[in-house]
Amino acid sequence: MKTITLEISNEEYKAMEATVPSVEEWIGHALKNKIRQCVDRIFEEYSDKRANRVSMEEKLAVIRPLDLTIRKARDEAMGL
Repeated sequence: MKTITLEISNEEYKAMEATVPSVEEWIGHALKNKIRQCVDRIFEEYSDKRANRVSMEEKLAVIRPLDLTIRKARDEAMGL
């Protein structure tokens, strides 16, 4: 399990707080949605099934044994 800490300024928090019902909940939903998109993309690349037709547990079972290259390392190898 990974723990991620995010720092935002008081002004940034204030702006979010004035706009969304719960800043923490909104950030959590945004992160979970991005995770789902990334999982779906990798799953579909390494599976012959469509991501929207299987559970998250099934997707993660396909991804778990994969030796995936970290994006930053791929970009550096390509000179980006």
